[in-house]
Amino acid sequence: MSALRGYWRYLQTIGAAPEDTEPFDKLNLPKTSKKTNTADDRQPFDPEDLIRLVAAAEMKGDNKLADLIRLGMWTGARIEELCSLPVSKVKDGWFEVEDAKTEAGWRQVPVHSKLKTTMERLVDASTDGYVLSKLSENKYGDRSNAIGK
Repeated sequence: MSALRGYWRYLQTIGAAPEDTEPFDKLNLPKTSKKTNTADDRQPFDPEDLIRLVAAAEMKGDNKLADLIRLGMWTGARIEELCSLPVSKVKDGWFEVEDAKTEAGWRQVPVHSKLKTTMERLVDASTDGYVLSKLSENKYGDRSNAIGK
């Protein structure tokens, strides 16, 4: 509406529209809520979808991605939190997130029993001090850039 009003004023200044009429001043469009359709909200994965994702990553031979998916599905942690998780922050039965996106995200996360063997294997196999070893960093120091894509 603002653009129409502005264009009308321009037409008045060049003499192409009458000065005594303002057709767009009393015309208003109904206001719409920014959150009108909840179907567009992010939905959680179905458990079957997660199993298929892990299987697809393993079929492609991408065990690191399969491990990341497992870590994410059993902890609920963000990708970057998992990719930048140092081995030193993994304790017996839990790990500590200290470099979260927000301060509220700094927490201790229990290791689910279904994740225990995966976590032990990753910690034992670490070559660079991170649970998920050999991930490249982007220019901002994020380790999840390549594997997240």
